[in-house]
Amino acid sequence: MKRLVHMGAVSIMNSKKGEEFEYYCHKVLEGKHKMKVINALRNKILARVFACIRDNRMYEENYNKYNKAG
Repeated sequence: MKRLVHMGAVSIMNSKKGEEFEYYCHKVLEGKHKMKVINALRNKILARVFACIRDNRMYEENYNKYNKAG
């Protein structure tokens, strides 16, 4: 499981687009070590997965908890 989450973080770095890649670039430019930034990306991925499980919903890229219907 750890390997899968790590590969997800690495694929974010290689995609060179999206919010997560911008986060990665920003942190590296701040001087953070690349492995620490990868670890932060892993934690972000897991936080989103568990939020979807907790709320019993599918992942939505532009989710806004204040404007959901229902």
